[in-house]
Amino acid sequence: MTYAFAEVFPLQTETFPPLQAFRPIVRGFEEQLIGGKLAYHLSRTTGGHWVWTGDHLLTDCPISRHELTGLLSELWHSHPEVYGHLEDIRQNPDYRPSPIALAKVGAFGFSKDYTKMIRTILSKERSDFGSVYVDRVHNIAPLVVKGTPCLSISVSSHIVLKDDAYEYLRTRPDPSEIKGKWVRDKYSGFKGEVVDVVGSLERHRERLLSLATNESTREALRKSSDNVPVVRVGREGYDYAVTCLDIILRMEYIDEFGIDASRAQRVLRIAPPDRWRIVLGIARYLRMERLIRWECGSYRQPDVFLGLSSLGVRPNVRLGDGKVVPHDTRILHHLKEHGLYRVAPEFSQGSPIRVGILDSTREPSVQDFVKRLEHEVTSLGIRFQVTGEQYVTGGSRYNLEHAIDKLSADGVDLALGFFHSGHDYYQFKQLTVGRGIASQFVLADTMRNRYAMPNVVLGIVGKTGSIPYVLEKPLEYADVVVGIDIARRPKERLDGSVNVAAVARIYLSNGEFVKYVLHDEPIDGETLPPELLQNMFPSSEFGGKRVVIHRDGLWRGKEKRILVDWAEEIGATFHLVEVIKSGAPRLYSCRSFERGPDGVGQPEKGTTLKLSPREAIIASTPPSSDNATTRPLRIRTESSLTIEEALHSVMSMTLLHYGSVRQPRLPVTVHYSDEIAGLALMGVKPRDLVGKKLYWL
Repeated sequence: MTYAFAEVFPLQTETFPPLQAFRPIVRGFEEQLIGGKLAYHLSRTTGGHWVWTGDHLLTDCPISRHELTGLLSELWHSHPEVYGHLEDIRQNPDYRPSPIALAKVGAFGFSKDYTKMIRTILSKERSDFGSVYVDRVHNIAPLVVKGTPCLSISVSSHIVLKDDAYEYLRTRPDPSEIKGKWVRDKYSGFKGEVVDVVGSLERHRERLLSLATNESTREALRKSSDNVPVVRVGREGYDYAVTCLDIILRMEYIDEFGIDASRAQRVLRIAPPDRWRIVLGIARYLRMERLIRWECGSYRQPDVFLGLSSLGVRPNVRLGDGKVVPHDTRILHHLKEHGLYRVAPEFSQGSPIRVGILDSTREPSVQDFVKRLEHEVTSLGIRFQVTGEQYVTGGSRYNLEHAIDKLSADGVDLALGFFHSGHDYYQFKQLTVGRGIASQFVLADTMRNRYAMPNVVLGIVGKTGSIPYVLEKPLEYADVVVGIDIARRPKERLDGSVNVAAVARIYLSNGEFVKYVLHDEPIDGETLPPELLQNMFPSSEFGGKRVVIHRDGLWRGKEKRILVDWAEEIGATFHLVEVIKSGAPRLYSCRSFERGPDGVGQPEKGTTLKLSPREAIIASTPPSSDNATTRPLRIRTESSLTIEEALHSVMSMTLLHYGSVRQPRLPVTVHYSDEIAGLALMGVKPRDLVGKKLYWL
């Protein structure tokens, strides 16, 4: 028998000291904006634990009204820009902490006492790479499983430059070269992207000292020279002296430092037995300290673990002649035998896909690849005709644009580009997609990969308007399934104005693609105008319909309220589902738990930890490498849609990605959606903002 378990551990709340609850009284200001900062300052001042739960401050620190009044006065004087709106902090003796509030106390309060020891445990996992090292870092987060307060304990990996941010800049004449780099606070572990250089420490020292979170930071600030640059990190805009920062190397600029990318990737990945061994080492220590119990597992809590069968998911698809087959790596073979579900109208009567070749490799293998591609596409019942070929030299935008102009003049349906490097991808896409031409980017290495051909074939079929297959059965609880994502980017010259790109992808309940809708326009502030969201769901198309809406990430601001009100106005039912890609604890499997970490493996596809009737964590797909561990999704649902139905909709829609024979981690409703919206902000978008072809494949 196979068991499932998670890096989730119930808290021993009975060992918690007595807790007091306080409510900040704020005038003309949202208490959420200062709650976390207030908890930090009170922790630092009183020496006790203070945790902001979202509506109250919880503390184990016995404090009198007189002491609290004195602390308030000090905060008003030292940080008027933050606490000027804070009128009082009042005790609430009737407050009873919820399970999530207790989980937050454990994660953000008591667990911090053990950070130094946990870092010592993890230091044994560090790998040296000459000028860099791979560091293992932990994250402890609050979670509630079936009403029980828990902690999730996870481990991630960073490639860290041995020279800190100050040493990095010493060899560069312009401090702005650090912009775009990812950095990590040496003392707190906070990480983010450098968005600006705000000046020198001479101007900012006193302010940073007043905001410093610990004595190590303050000591570093005192010792640093006046000319040390101060940078702004993250979208929230935290300022740091570069002497307090390490540089984290992201894979996209690892070549700059002479690091072997393939070797680094191997070390960054952690296989399930090794990952669980590391997590278990931390958990054993915290259990010894009586903070947590043993992990959540199906051998202890079978009622909170589900699988694909219990969700009612059948991984089958329907083909052109009505045949139902399993979705697996043989899908292209099945399509040759049973036909595409629907051929695009422009090709259904024998008209060919007109293909223009753009070759920057000049490799003989290009012609062989095109011939094999023609054979494969033709075997699916669509003719394939090469109408022209252009060679590109030098890789300049001018040469590329000139070549695509010539192909476009031939009236091509598809531009097939061959390149040595992925650096040409965005220019190629911008120049083709922007002209309304479907395009397929092929690297020279891809031509030599015999497993790549099915992916290229399916991608071409999908992006030229045909539908290879749909779900075996329509979703019973929906008429339409929509995925939306919203990307934001501040405008460079207009304070407070934000460029927004919103993408909606609309499917019928059987998974048949209907169309995409793109909106990109500047707005003031962060709040989306109701009319933008309403335009994505016009009453003429969605009135009276049952609509499952997959949101890529969290709903923000008033988005949920706007959609619910609009659905009521047009007589529709909107089922709102959050598909959260990051931060979920990992899931594992084992056959005999007594074997220890060596017996730990990947969870089966669809393994689910049900947190509540509205929230769950699911392993949607195995990782691409056996030496990595599955990254689950966190799914949240609202309204009358059950969590089982929400999970069913997510897992069903993972079957419909036409860009690969391998099922993606995300449902097609939101797969690649952050890239689609992000590219739209950079100008890579189709000429028609409403269309029926999957141009992003």
